Amino acid sequence: MGTDRRTERRGLSEISEIEEEHGYDPTRNRGKGDNPNLKNEEVESTSFFYAKNHGEQISFSNPISQREIDTFLIHGGNHEDGRLAVIAEFSKGKSLEEQANFLKEIYKGANGLEIEGRKISAWFGKEGAIFKDGDEARYREGQIVSWEDLANNINNLLDRGEFASNVEIVESAAYEREKIAEKLLYLKRDLSDETKDRYLAILNDIKGRGFPDEK
Repeated sequence: MGTDRRTERRGLSEISEIEEEHGYDPTRNRGKGDNPNLKNEEVESTSFFYAKNHGEQISFSNPISQREIDTFLIHGGNHEDGRLAVIAEFSKGKSLEEQANFLKEIYKGANGLEIEGRKISAWFGKEGAIFKDGDEARYREGQIVSWEDLANNINNLLDRGEFASNVEIVESAAYEREKIAEKLLYLKRDLSDETKDRYLAILNDIKGRGFPDEK
């Protein structure tokens, strides 16, 4: 299939607008949900991406395969425990549009993977992901995949049992409960005692974890 380069250029322009809003750190340590023992033999090296702001252009030769895109969805993302969050969210039976919007919070900025000797970079922006051979995707025309298509890909991977390990599937429910409890703890901390007693007395029964002055 051919690509509409006007669409690609427009997408690149809009994606560039979010540079200040969404950063990335490909060298950070990731959480337990970000490194499954799933197809690791295919991903020889991760996060080779280097941020280079220049306009050099190269020709786009070989299309990025569906398997390679799926590998990015499984191993990519710049969100701690991102895969656990995705599993929990996608188990709620929400619409494809809602799932796509959620993915924007998980997959941000730049990712780079080396898959069976082939270096591929991805830039996740407003319209979806741009995939490109080499170590730069943001400033070059590449293969664009919409957020809706990415969400559909993840649903297919989950259906086939390829997105995550069985352990992660089980952990995802506990992960979400922990995040909800964490939000309640912050809410409790931010409210005055009078407000808690008057409107949310149940919060007084929540014992904090991680706050030095919490009793």
